[in-house]
Amino acid sequence: MIHVVYKKYLLEKEDKKYLKEHKIALDLLGYILKKQYNIHLSNIEEEFIYDKYGKPYLKHYKNIHFNISHCDGFVAVGVSNDPIGIDIEKVKACKEAMMKKILTDKEYQYLQMAECKEHAFFKFWTLKESYLKWCGKGFSLNPKLVEFEFDERSILCSDISVHCEQRYIDSNCILSIVYKGKETINYESL
Repeated sequence: MIHVVYKKYLLEKEDKKYLKEHKIALDLLGYILKKQYNIHLSNIEEEFIYDKYGKPYLKHYKNIHFNISHCDGFVAVGVSNDPIGIDIEKVKACKEAMMKKILTDKEYQYLQMAECKEHAFFKFWTLKESYLKWCGKGFSLNPKLVEFEFDERSILCSDISVHCEQRYIDSNCILSIVYKGKETINYESL
């Protein structure tokens, strides 16, 4: 089973935003580890080791995979026994050049027909970032290497070995998850 916890908080000062979001993410990771795995870590960051792409792992729990994302007052953490990629983003204005740089031609055509381009773009963006994080290589890979498509009930990925889920946390915040297998996702909002 995949466990995803997310939280919305009030931004106080912009200059300390990253540190606050990072602290909340670590607290949420600790919460899941304690609740789902009965692992109690007093300082989670001391448990981290990093691969050559900068992706963190738990050095004493190699069978537990996690991924963290935070953005503009939202934080999300996913934990699984297999690799997982997660991204949370607040929908905002985005330049056309950025959209063309990230999206494949087919995705860009979908975007042009969308009622709200920004929402459509961030649906793709969060899936692509989740996929690149799932791979463990982040943006060292070209985001155009993977393509997503939406049908009535699901999200299709050009990499058929993965599954994707997406939901709105509020009207302007999208959470996407990429994982392998057919696991159930347990969502929790704190």
